[in-house]
Amino acid sequence: MSIALTETIVTEYIKLMLGDPVICVELDDSQILAIINQALGIYGTYKPVEKFGSVAALPTTQKYTLTYNQTGRGIIEVFRPDLLRSAIGLDQFDVFKYHTHLPNLDPGDYYQERVWWKEVRRSAGADDDWEFIEAPTGGGDLYISPPPSEAFTLTYIYIVDPTLAEVPPSDDDWIKDYCLAMAMEVLGRIRRKFGSVQGAESSIELDGSDLVNEGKEMRQQMEEYLTGRGQIVAPIRG
Repeated sequence: MSIALTETIVTEYIKLMLGDPVICVELDDSQILAIINQALGIYGTYKPVEKFGSVAALPTTQKYTLTYNQTGRGIIEVFRPDLLRSAIGLDQFDVFKYHTHLPNLDPGDYYQERVWWKEVRRSAGADDDWEFIEAPTGGGDLYISPPPSEAFTLTYIYIVDPTLAEVPPSDDDWIKDYCLAMAMEVLGRIRRKFGSVQGAESSIELDGSDLVNEGKEMRQQMEEYLTGRGQIVAPIRG
């Protein structure tokens, strides 16, 4: 049974791989936390997490303003659950399954998934047009055309960057090593500022430039691996 990835596990892994406790690692936990969040942002560009959201649709109201917490990276699907013949869950349909979660999924199976989803939209009366326009500061406006003729709860699917707990176990190593690569670059820049430190008898040359180059090369290789598994995902706009 695999252990769920946590910030503590990633932090300890980075420090261990950088030589701690034998070598003093000039990165504190807050810097490593920032690195973890950046790594999850890169990972989420290719493998986002899907969530349900809802808004109360009102008669004659076409525009609905939503916050970043309500929309994440963007809305990718809209439907009316009250008109579905049976309830659905995110585990039944994965918008990005073919590109990200199951990169080897047969195209025929992917096509069947899309056909199923079109049937969901048809049975849910969601054939009307919709568009989500993101705001520069996050969130955005959801437009429904034509405006509703009655009040109902409108459900939508939106995507967000995953947390460490939401990264599948198969990708734990990618997250840890990508964070390590970024940490090597940050640590290398710190050490490169000083060049060397004065020891008891002579100065000690620091490995800042080597760390930066090694970390950058490692990070680029891992990004190439990720791009090889799928395309960058973007909101589907109606």
